[in-house]
Amino acid sequence: MSQMARAFLGIATPPDFHARLTRLQRELGVELPGCRWTSDPPFHATLAFLGDVAAEQLPLAAEVAAQATAGRPQRTFTLAGLGGFPSLAKARVIWCGITADDPAAFLDHQRTLILELQNAGFDPDARPFHPHVTLGRSGGRGPGANLSPLPRKLLDWRGGTFQAQEIVLYARFHSGSPSLYALAARVPW
Repeated sequence: MSQMARAFLGIATPPDFHARLTRLQRELGVELPGCRWTSDPPFHATLAFLGDVAAEQLPLAAEVAAQATAGRPQRTFTLAGLGGFPSLAKARVIWCGITADDPAAFLDHQRTLILELQNAGFDPDARPFHPHVTLGRSGGRGPGANLSPLPRKLLDWRGGTFQAQEIVLYARFHSGSPSLYALAARVPW
């Protein structure tokens, strides 16, 4: 029986952005007590969530990402604004927005990646794509956090711009103890 891993492909934010996003989490923590803030893996925007896959399939996922990315220009991304899923007023997931310099080309890239993963036998999450960087989750089973009354400086937060150099594949292996996502592969852009 092969070892299973929970995996996703994404765009990691550069290391200097981690401090900015962590500061934002601290500011939000004052306003939103009881939320759980992400720390693992490094901040990222998920392009394709693969779910549970056999560990020996991870190299194929990276290969598919390389094929879907080949010949595409590197993208510049801007981190800005706060939001929540399913809504700002009932946020179970709290996120920072991420926009590409060419949103239509980026969306086409993400859709191509999903289709090529499906053609390779993977079953990626095919929900509508909403680019974001998850910052945290509201606690409990209630309706979620209401982000609407947050100060405007937080709702309109600006994190800066960066150029993505690679797509990353993260995996978390199932074991008897709590596990963290780890970098499984880097795919140059």
